Amino acid sequence: MKLFGWKMCRNWLPAKTNLVHRGMKINPICTNCGRFDETLSHALWNCEKVKKVWKLMPSYNIIKDSRGNSMMDLLVEFKHKLAKEEFEDVVKVLWAIWENRNRQWTNQHIMNGARLLDWVFNSYPREIHGQENLTKMHPAAEKNQWQIPPVVTYCVHCDAALKPNQEGVGIGYVWQDWKGNILSAGMKYQPIFCNVNIAEAQAVAAALNDKPKSVHHPFEIRTDSKLLVDAIVHNGNSLDDMKPVVNQIKRHPNFSQCTKFNHVKRDHNLGAHSLAKRSLDKKLTHSFYNSFPDWLTIVCKANLSHSL
Repeated sequence: MKLFGWKMCRNWLPAKTNLVHRGMKINPICTNCGRFDETLSHALWNCEKVKKVWKLMPSYNIIKDSRGNSMMDLLVEFKHKLAKEEFEDVVKVLWAIWENRNRQWTNQHIMNGARLLDWVFNSYPREIHGQENLTKMHPAAEKNQWQIPPVVTYCVHCDAALKPNQEGVGIGYVWQDWKGNILSAGMKYQPIFCNVNIAEAQAVAAALNDKPKSVHHPFEIRTDSKLLVDAIVHNGNSLDDMKPVVNQIKRHPNFSQCTKFNHVKRDHNLGAHSLAKRSLDKKLTHSFYNSFPDWLTIVCKANLSHSL
């Protein structure tokens, strides 16, 4: 991929217009859209077919208006607009789009947008950055109490509930500060069939999507799914059907602020579990931002009391 990046910056990759410039007699029109000359920036960014891939990226809304006369111009603009992890993900997608283009050029099977992203992020998963390195992250809360985050570090508890072989998944999450105060909470009902591993991963993804605007500092993620923690922290062998959601978590813009991804006991995850179970039982979707139901406050205070 480094060689790809080096050639991309120098416009040395064999886009059709570059091949014509070198003397090759070929049709310079883009094979993908059939409308415009295939310059390198068109093949990787401007082509309407390629845009379908980019629109699946969480960071696309930040860079969608980027314009440049060359890939170097675009890369400089991307780097200026994006966080380090987001920029690295963009480079991975550029490489994947080029690989897909080469497959089409040689009449090989190509991948659609979602599958292409799954492939590249499975091949090159994002590392967790933050105040602590991945090797220092503690995947399990070993003490028999609610684990107090460091000062000025938030935490989000996530859980899911379902009934085997029945339609419906309930998701719950609670955002708290380092004192245990509830900042926001949410529950989401999905009328789908899936296994518990996918449901637990979806709970984390939903929590990241609903991160409170007031949370500007690092945070910890807590779940009672050991398999999910292993997949995220240790790049473990997650089940195939779980990988798309795991990759969605890893490349989420808010995930760069995560400093710990912990496994906790169910007894220390009661707030999120209560939300998930209530969502499943009543088929409810609701977010709480300014006021919280008494039953949720009581459960979260009970968790907090074990740490004092």
